[in-house]
Order: sequence, then structure tokens, then C-alpha cells
Amino acid sequence: MELFYNFIFHPRRAVNQGKEDGNVLTSFFLLVFSILSLEISNSLIFSAQSGLREILFSTIFLLLFTLFTIILSSIVINFSAEIFGKRKTATKLIKLMILSTIPLVFLTPTAIILTAIGGNKIYLLVKMIITIWTVSLQIYILREYYDTSLIKALLMYISPVAAGFFLIALIGILFTFFIFTQLGFNFFI
Repeated sequence: MELFYNFIFHPRRAVNQGKEDGNVLTSFFLLVFSILSLEISNSLIFSAQSGLREILFSTIFLLLFTLFTIILSSIVINFSAEIFGKRKTATKLIKLMILSTIPLVFLTPTAIILTAIGGNKIYLLVKMIITIWTVSLQIYILREYYDTSLIKALLMYISPVAAGFFLIALIGILFTFFIFTQLGFNFFI
């Protein structure tokens, strides 16, 4: 509970505590709680007819997708940090990035209040603010964890997106060469 409080009100203390503590189960529990909060709030605001089965299925899918994305992006971020000369372990970064989803917990109480007062249109603004909070918390984590400048932290943060675009472009080029060679064009003559 102290880690939860620190991530909301004292991010620096939470990052230091997250670097030292080795409890991955707590991080996973908070990720499950955050994703569940996101799914329940979306269900309350957008589709009140969703059943428990749909919420459970979408929560499990979103949890696995989020976990996969965090692990993959943390590995790419750690690689880009090594390019900048910052050597740290990727496992602690994964744990800290999972903990950065804590602001999503506030979506369910917000959705309950907004549903009660009929302010469903405000929900998207609140969700955008919480998303900005989460992203800024992740950038802050990178800045503190790797002890680097804000610009380098931003570059490290966008490196998974850049790597993804590079891979998509590379696959597209290779696929184009494959199609043209199958059609009889020979580029190497």
C-alpha cells in the first residue's frame, strides 16, 4: 500500500523503492487491479449491458496484451538506454513500468460518479488526463531509473515505437521484393 501511495504522491520515492524491492507479485497484482478498473469503468460508461463474461474475457485479453507490450517495450527501452551508455537490468524496468499503470485505478470511481451525475462526456477528458499522467509517470521512471536527462528519457520512451515502425517498413519492403520476384521481376540483373 505504501508503494501505491508513493507512486501517486511521491514518484521519486516510489521509483527508488521499486528499484530496491524485488516483489514482482505486487507489481502484477497492481497491474491486474489497474486493468480491471479500466475495463469496469469502460463498461460503466460505454456499454452498461456488458455481462461478467465479456468483462472477464476483455480483462484477460487486455491484461495479456498490456503485459506483453510492457515486457517488449521495456526490453527495447533497455537496449536504447545501453546505446546511451546506461546499463541497468530490464527486469526492474519491467516492474517499474507495470507499476506506472497505477493511475488507471482512479477510472472506476470516476466512472461511477460520472454515471450517477450523467457526465459521460467528461469521462473521455478524465481518461485522457489519466493517460497523460501514466505516460508522464513512465517518462519520469525512465529519467530516474537510468539517471539521465529528460530528452534522453523521451528518446528512450519513443524507441519502441520507432523500432516497431522500422520493423513494419522492413517487412513491407521484403514482402514487396518477394511479390515482385514471384511475378517475374528480377531486381538483381
